Amino acid sequence: MKDKIGQELEIGDKIVFNPPRYKGLVFGRIIKFTPKGVRIAFEHQSRPCETVMSWSDVVKLPVMEVHRPFAIVPSSACATDNDCDQLKKLAERMDLVIVTDENLESTVMLLKQMRKPELEPEKKKDSEIG
Repeated sequence: MKDKIGQELEIGDKIVFNPPRYKGLVFGRIIKFTPKGVRIAFEHQSRPCETVMSWSDVVKLPVMEVHRPFAIVPSSACATDNDCDQLKKLAERMDLVIVTDENLESTVMLLKQMRKPELEPEKKKDSEIG
């Protein structure tokens, strides 16, 4: 199966799509192929959800890997503009990405979205078990 722009789809691929009754795009992961499309796992308001979409209504995302180290620093380390400038210069010299504790939660969420998903075995429903 191929996505909207002709990329081959596989179970475990990260995709972007517009779920039914939504306005806007959502990130998801292909968990199963169906006769008419793909079953997608995604989160809505921090709750796990699933939906089935036509394979031509999804777009596969490229796999992105983070290769730069990062350092988590307390926001108090940037108490003045001079402190922030020194921290930025140090980060540039050491090729570090600086994350303050104020934006740590959003950074962790971004890193989780970028991480290549582990392929999980499909769970069989009670009716499928012999």
